[in-house]
Amino acid sequence: MTVQNGFRRRVGMIAGGLCGLAVAAVASACTTPVYRYAMYNWATSPYVVLCFHQGQPSEEATKFNEAVMELYRGEPPANVVVEPVDLSKEDPWAGYPQPVKAVYEAHPDEAKPGHIVLSPWLAEVYAGQLDEGELKAMVESPARTKMAQLLHEGHAAVLLFVPGKDEGVNKKSR
Repeated sequence: MTVQNGFRRRVGMIAGGLCGLAVAAVASACTTPVYRYAMYNWATSPYVVLCFHQGQPSEEATKFNEAVMELYRGEPPANVVVEPVDLSKEDPWAGYPQPVKAVYEAHPDEAKPGHIVLSPWLAEVYAGQLDEGELKAMVESPARTKMAQLLHEGHAAVLLFVPGKDEGVNKKSR
């Protein structure tokens, strides 16, 4: 009886293994590349536009802030948000990560910017005074449009060269 049970067990294991192979042969892999799935389904991390003001923001600043948020809520949404910073508060940096304050304080007092644009990882991208025209140029540039087109066409990666201030380093980087 023990030999017969062992034989049945082996036959059952072989039959189960063959069924598993048959199912695996029928199952097919997903045809959507991971980068394409991510590009169309994962939320992007936003760039942050810090908008500095003393007390109540001006009408112009309020209008600019609303324009940024319209882009963020638009279709397709831009990966940019605005964060008003009231410098007249006792601690204007309360609730912000330490690098945000450090980026602002890195600018000399006589040249404090009206806006600082931070990358999603809090690196300074731009410091100065932005207006709605510059904002529109940031999110609707020909380079951005071309990159989106190439990615949509199926290119897995697109390299973008952004020149810096040092021409020697720029030449080496190309």
